Parts: sequence; C-alpha cells; structure tokens
Amino acid sequence: MNRRGATSATDKLNSYRKVGNLLPIQQVSNRGVFRTGLWSEYASTDRYQTPSDPRTWIDAALPNFHEKFGTATLQPYAEYEVRVTPVFSVTPGFKMAYYKQNFTQFADNGKTVGSLNGAPFVTHAVTYHAALPSIDGRYLLFVGALDARKDPRALLDAWTAARVTHPDLRLLIAGAPGRQAPPSMSGAIQLGRVDDEELADLYSAASCLLFPSRYEGFGLPCLEAMACGCPVAAFRNSSIPEVVNAAGMMVEDGNGRALGDAAAAMIREPDRWRRAGLQQARKFSWDRTARETISAYQSLLA
Repeated sequence: MNRRGATSATDKLNSYRKVGNLLPIQQVSNRGVFRTGLWSEYASTDRYQTPSDPRTWIDAALPNFHEKFGTATLQPYAEYEVRVTPVFSVTPGFKMAYYKQNFTQFADNGKTVGSLNGAPFVTHAVTYHAALPSIDGRYLLFVGALDARKDPRALLDAWTAARVTHPDLRLLIAGAPGRQAPPSMSGAIQLGRVDDEELADLYSAASCLLFPSRYEGFGLPCLEAMACGCPVAAFRNSSIPEVVNAAGMMVEDGNGRALGDAAAAMIREPDRWRRAGLQQARKFSWDRTARETISAYQSLLA
C-alpha cells in the first residue's frame, strides 16, 4: 500500500473483538459458590507506516510498510467464593492464560517481508484471591474513626430515624474504630480498614453517606462519596458547607434524628442527589488546590 507524500509518521487502524466466557459453570452449595469457565479473547491491529518528513520529524524517514498483528487468548479459570460471615466473603482462584500470536509485515509492493504466523502458545499461570464485603440490600455508610468528634451516638440516632421509612437499611462503618470508639455500635456492621478500591465500591453502592462529624478541617469522606455518586447527609458546621454546598443535605449540628430524616429523603430521589454530588465533586482538584494556595501566598507577599 503506497502512501508517498504523507508527512505523518504513523497511521494506526485498530480493531478489537472480545468473545467472552465460552463455558461458564456455577454451582451453589451451603458453603459457598464454585465458578469455572473458559474466557476467550481475540485482538487484532492493522498498522500502516508512512515516511516521516525530515523537516518536522526527528526520526529518519522509513519505507512504507503494512503490518498485521493478532493475539488469541484462552483463559480457563476456577474460583470458589466462601461466605465467611453474613457480610464478608473470601474468593480464592486459579487462572491459566494461553496466548497465540500472528504477525505479518508487507512491503510497498505487497510482498511479505516478515512473519510470525502460528507462533506456539505462550502459557502463563496465576493464582489470586479476593476478600471483600458482600452486602445484600441497601445500606447507609459511615467512613472514618469513631472518635468523640465524629459523634457515634448521633450516627446511631440517624440510622434509627432513617429506618422509620426504610426499615431494610443497614449501617456499614468503614475504617479503624480508633481509641475513642464506643464498645458497641448496636447492630452496625463494622468492616475495619478497607483499601482504596474497596472503599470506592462501598461508596458507589451505598444509599447515602451519613457524616455526623462535629468539626472537620476539610471533610474528605464527603468529597469522596460525591465523586463516587453517593448522596451525602451531614451536620452543618466547620468546612462541610463549602465542600458539600447544595449537592447534599445538611442539618442542624448535633441533631442525629434530623440527619437520618435527611438521608431517608435523599434515598427517595437517588438520581437527583447522585448527579448533584458528581457535579460538585468536579469543582475540586489538586490543580485547583495548588493554584489557590499559590494565590494566597502571593497575596500575602504583595
């Protein structure tokens, strides 16, 4: 394929086709769920190389050529999900991956100048495991330590109030409890420390974040929740109004019952509050923080 006169160095035309799970099998028992199957993928790419323009491109000009590259993958797997507690599951698994590559390079006149067709399968084997919360139904979420300034009593009051109209709601608490935590949280599910990926999943699936903190320097859990599409109900104090603004519902400081009523109201309009939270979260970024910090220093030095 001759394309003389072009000045761009490369022009890639890509295609990708994913077949999916060919032989899914699932068996449920009293102890857990066994899954196995054969995952298949095929990826292919056509790439056309044209000469570079020596006046505008650093690399030396290359002859025209055309490449075709394909990879076929078969991945048999087996895993077993075990429910350790009513809200926690562990899933060990094993996966094999077989890759077969095909590569052909053509010159300008269409003649094959290189190939790797029918290369043997390359084998790769991995084991994996996952330990994740497994929550059935709707839940309210609190993130952070249960210090006195987080008002654990108000958190429980809010949960009680929300269950008046939504009796199926659970309360999940993510984070190390801390030294000031009460000895019991009356039926709430305490998950302890979770990693960033697990926390994002918890935010995304929660009906609402309850945030009864009595003072915050910023209120990062509120911003994280909104960025994940989770509605936020919080006490109106310190920095919270600036972070949440009209994207969530704020109530009188210390009024746990009002906080629960606000969460219950937001649950009835989830799409409205998820959209509002996402829009508010976009206003915050580290770039903006850096610019405003520099601006503040410059104003002091002026």
